[in-house]
Amino acid sequence: LAEQQKYINQRSLTEFNLYTTKKHERSIELYEKLYNARNKVLWRNSPLRQLPTFKDYNKKDMIAFLERFNITKGRKEELLNRWEQNDRDVVKEIYDMMTAQEDLDANVAIHEAVKAHLQADLYLPRDISSIIDRFTSDLNQLAFLCSQETRQHISGERHQEMYEQRTELAKNVEKQFPVIVKNMQK
Repeated sequence: LAEQQKYINQRSLTEFNLYTTKKHERSIELYEKLYNARNKVLWRNSPLRQLPTFKDYNKKDMIAFLERFNITKGRKEELLNRWEQNDRDVVKEIYDMMTAQEDLDANVAIHEAVKAHLQADLYLPRDISSIIDRFTSDLNQLAFLCSQETRQHISGERHQEMYEQRTELAKNVEKQFPVIVKNMQK
């Protein structure tokens, strides 16, 4: 009987250690994904976000720059040729391409954060899980507003309204993240 109890206790301890290890791994992954998504979305929304003018670029610089994007070789050559001919519209096309890539990167990061949250949810208290749900929802809404404003070239009163919405969402995201980190450290 004592041997059986010893076996049960050892098994319980092993299961607890496995649970704790998995909880720790999932928490680290969740933190990394939330942090990355936050940074991608806030960068996309940032007034400090600056796009290059390409005025000081030479051909080598421009080739290296265009390599960052997942576009065909033919498209890269076309953009490069137009840039060399001082086509003013090509810079706008490159800006649009950069913005689209940043939108995609932000949305992928949000998706990865949501996936990490789902995988870690078993190990999280309900209250922190709810905070993370709100956080990722705000990130998603902020990313959507950024891309919508760019795609639809919104200006005037609607632009101001969207700017205020984005500002409020960004403030919420900035407030929520430290709360998440603090609660995850418990």
